Amino acid sequence: MKIDFHAHYIDEPDYIEKMLETYDNLGIDIVCISGLGSVFEHKDNDDVEKAFKKYPDRIIGFAYFRLGEDLSEDVLRFKERGFKALKMTMPNFDYDDERFFPVYEKAAELEMPILFHSGILGPSKGHYKDIPSSKHTRPVCIEKTARSFPEVNVVCAHMGVSWFSEASDLARMIPNFYVDITGATPGWRAQRKPEFFREYLWWNGVWDKVLFGTDVHYSEVELVLKREEKLLNELSLSECEKNKFYSNNAKSILKL
Repeated sequence: MKIDFHAHYIDEPDYIEKMLETYDNLGIDIVCISGLGSVFEHKDNDDVEKAFKKYPDRIIGFAYFRLGEDLSEDVLRFKERGFKALKMTMPNFDYDDERFFPVYEKAAELEMPILFHSGILGPSKGHYKDIPSSKHTRPVCIEKTARSFPEVNVVCAHMGVSWFSEASDLARMIPNFYVDITGATPGWRAQRKPEFFREYLWWNGVWDKVLFGTDVHYSEVELVLKREEKLLNELSLSECEKNKFYSNNAKSILKL
């Protein structure tokens, strides 16, 4: 089984149907999607909700939560609408700023995991309301949140690019702290050889803490899947470790 833990609903005609057809052909069973709105040329939360209600066996909805704009009570509203997790990016303050703690408290109460963008922010084709700063999204800025709210499983996307050591060490030391290793096909992942992953993902049980995701247009998913298969084979992962990476860790986090 394969679960894509990190995907987006891009604003293109029939995107969901084309994505699911691609996933059928590639053997990906479930996809977790969020929509970050027009600034990224994505659909929004309402569109994501329609998608997972139309395809409940294939799509899991992650609600895009705007720290500093959305309120803690919005976490409950998203839960009641059927979203299974929250997706966060572009905060105006560090992720662990205590002004955001009421949001995390509500997520803990409702057992909603959080997928945090981490590391350097990528380009967008829209216009930000406020100029963002990547320093707010360093993996270490997720640490206090994870330690303060152990009921909330947090996933540090992109293994903290370019703060890889922070992300891997936090995943090693904090039980509810996970990473994904997503990256654009010509991006940071394309530059990293197996030795890089041996350096940072080295400890016993590390593949209990790493999740499969794509974070690309559906037309690039096949390239991502081939890239991951090649990496896992080069790292000599066992079938058990591969299953954890591709699905079991996601199932545990999402309580599937």
